Amino acid sequence: MEIRDVHRGDDWYVATCGHVGEHGPARVRNAAMRQGYLAGMEGAGLRVKAAREGGRTRGFIQYCPIEIAARPFAGGRLVLIHCVNAERGAGYGRALVEAAEADARTNALGIAVEGYEHPDGFWFMPAEYFRRLGYVEAARRGIGRLMWKAFSPAAEPPRYLEPRFDPDFPAGRVAVDLFFTPLCGYAEVLIVREVCAGYGDRVLLREYNAGDPEVRNRYGIVRALFVNGRGRCGGDVVTPDELRAMIERAVADPGPPRVSFDPERINLLF
Repeated sequence: MEIRDVHRGDDWYVATCGHVGEHGPARVRNAAMRQGYLAGMEGAGLRVKAAREGGRTRGFIQYCPIEIAARPFAGGRLVLIHCVNAERGAGYGRALVEAAEADARTNALGIAVEGYEHPDGFWFMPAEYFRRLGYVEAARRGIGRLMWKAFSPAAEPPRYLEPRFDPDFPAGRVAVDLFFTPLCGYAEVLIVREVCAGYGDRVLLREYNAGDPEVRNRYGIVRALFVNGRGRCGGDVVTPDELRAMIERAVADPGPPRVSFDPERINLLF
């Protein structure tokens, strides 16, 4: 097994989350946009490593200083693991996490990750996996478990940012507010843009890119969709038909818009 910094030969695997060749045109555009973001953030401290064996990429890990992470967390001098995605059962994930930890020890006081307690048995980033690797829980929100490993007694645990959103609403128009993380969210951006464009001036689309630390810190939100303030939080990527139905409900409801969302589900990446 070889663990290496991602370079040509690995980058499309990472951009498609390992689903090379399994995407339609919209997903390919999504992967291309993510690929550009990853390349652009390398100079800011984002790192991506790949596990290779038998001439194939078997998994990857993404991590960066928590201050620039497009995730709703805060902490001092911590590295955040954004995602570990690897073939299971052969030790690729463990080797990738250990490589990230070794790298983080050179200039950070600790390393953090959000794992999940999936009631339905979903596989993505399970908290129990990170417990077995020595991570301890610092905070929880919904099914999320913000976990960490300290390298120094001076390290302070990570924490969740508090979500807050109180926008102005334009008279006579439906406001669609989309929060997205460029590490995972371009597919939803493309769908929302296309649907909203079909309504012309009747819909105002406002986008909030959590890749901008100012956006993340101001709102504490990295993934959510609001239509006249009614929040859709977590779950799969919104479908065009679902978004159209949300907009049509807003058109039919002349009452004053108000913001509502489930704080336990907001920011879920799936």
